[in-house]
Amino acid sequence: ASAYDAARHRAAFFDRSHRGRIVVSGTERASYLQGLLTNDIVALKAGQGCYAAYLTAQGRMIADLHVYELGDVMMLTMIGGVKDGVMAKLDQFIFSEDVQLGDVSDTFAQVAIVGPAAATTVASLLGGVSADALGEMAEHGNARGGWAGGAAIVTRITDTGEPGFDLY
Repeated sequence: ASAYDAARHRAAFFDRSHRGRIVVSGTERASYLQGLLTNDIVALKAGQGCYAAYLTAQGRMIADLHVYELGDVMMLTMIGGVKDGVMAKLDQFIFSEDVQLGDVSDTFAQVAIVGPAAATTVASLLGGVSADALGEMAEHGNARGGWAGGAAIVTRITDTGEPGFDLY
């Protein structure tokens, strides 16, 4: 009850490190993913993202995921249990494209901060990202900032039922 109250009235934190994270790099990453996912991936600009599905040729669901264009790479996040299958299927469709895949599930921790005070809380943790900028960030938007002397990525989320952010 206290976690629910915090998420509804202040800010709640929860661990999402169990989720799978794949980085897609290379100059043809957007056009490569465009042919495999259900959303308009080539339209994404740095700082934008979207929800998409990865389907079989027969239209059966392989995974639902979030796609974030970070500027130099794209990051795909999904339920951890499907990550290895998604990685294998994506890899089998790379022929001559300039595309590289990397499993970064163990490289990045992932923490969600949700609730009305989430933007202020995240801004107090990150350097280089203001609470106002976070508050104006579109759903699936993303930005980079500093945290504890290192780098961090923040993405705008609403999948918990309360607006908030994922920190990587």
